[in-house]
Amino acid sequence: LVAADEGDEVTCCARGRSRVKVSAQGLERTVLAALVFSLPGLSWAPTQHAEFFSGKMEVTLAEIQEGRTCAAYDVEYDPHYMNILSPEGYVHAIYQVLRLERGSSMTLAPVCSSWVWVSRGTTKRSAYNVLGDTSV
Repeated sequence: LVAADEGDEVTCCARGRSRVKVSAQGLERTVLAALVFSLPGLSWAPTQHAEFFSGKMEVTLAEIQEGRTCAAYDVEYDPHYMNILSPEGYVHAIYQVLRLERGSSMTLAPVCSSWVWVSRGTTKRSAYNVLGDTSV
């Protein structure tokens, strides 16, 4: 499955049930949907703005003042479900994107200083250790 091209078909079989041929892309979408729906306590109420790496929620608060429904996402709010580097956090981020209404806006603003070469002494990031020191 990992080597499957976008147009390839994959045979799926669940616990001895009948085999079904699906595209690799279709299987990826199905697995992703299953992961999203496995998150506890989901509300599918649509939102009109999502802010990722939101910190002090300046954009979110401005959107709320304009009367829009918003979702703010930052590891500081929930280190488990809002850590985009963890599987649960990544799936939660996808869930927030899926909740956006058509025509909505989204802000992605990771702290730039954590990705520039000057911060390597602190973050310990390199080409061989892309996550760096995760305790920082």
